[in-house]
Amino acid sequence: MFLRKAYSMLLGLYPMEFQVQFGGEMLAVFQQASAEHRESGCVNLMLFALREMFGLVAGAARARLSNTGASGESGDLPLPSDIGSAEKYIDLMSRRVIRAISTHDFPKARIYDAQDRRARALLARLRAQPQ
Repeated sequence: MFLRKAYSMLLGLYPMEFQVQFGGEMLAVFQQASAEHRESGCVNLMLFALREMFGLVAGAARARLSNTGASGESGDLPLPSDIGSAEKYIDLMSRRVIRAISTHDFPKARIYDAQDRRARALLARLRAQPQ
């Protein structure tokens, strides 16, 4: 539980676009690998966790550095498939709409608004599904 929470927090270091696209899958793979390492002993689990955490921080730094020269707005992102990712996606699209309006880029604002509306409809469907 602690390792999962720490990993989730470190995923927050990545750019939002990356989190939306890959965060859920990365967390699921980490949980599966953690379970496998847990069976082979506490020391092995801790070594695995340390390697993963350092790798996550390094990967986040690389992702942020590679985004500095770009606008970070690479068009249509694939819609997420879970509630948490959908909420992050909506937050991202809302920020993009605001930024586009503030720079008077109204065509992009309309595109981001449409993506935001699609994501909100998806989120409503996901929340309506029985858990």
